[in-house]
Amino acid sequence: MRLTSFCPESDRAWALRYVREAMVDLSLAQELNNPETVMELALIAIRKARLAVKYALSQPEYPEVIADELSLRGFSLEEASARILIKMREIAHSLSEAEHPPAKETMIETTRIIVNAAESIVETLR
Repeated sequence: MRLTSFCPESDRAWALRYVREAMVDLSLAQELNNPETVMELALIAIRKARLAVKYALSQPEYPEVIADELSLRGFSLEEASARILIKMREIAHSLSEAEHPPAKETMIETTRIIVNAAESIVETLR
């Protein structure tokens, strides 16, 4: 199963927009001290980073279906993009389900890594 790297202009525009918005949310989270607000902004940034990757792959709904299917069946994932989508989803789930929010620095750094990965994917598929 291979995901296409062809990215139409409209999908490219959405991917770039979501990356920019994720960066803004990350920047806002860095400036705040309220753990709940930092967590909320970090999760929003991660969600937008995931959307950027999906749009960069030209079919925003398709990679998630593949990721879900392969993850549930325990298949070895060969596509880096599918692995990244699964990992982004797992991290967002871990953060949102944590009994106690992780330290601000941990949330910010984790979110930064995810946003940077999304940005790299979007730039690569441009």
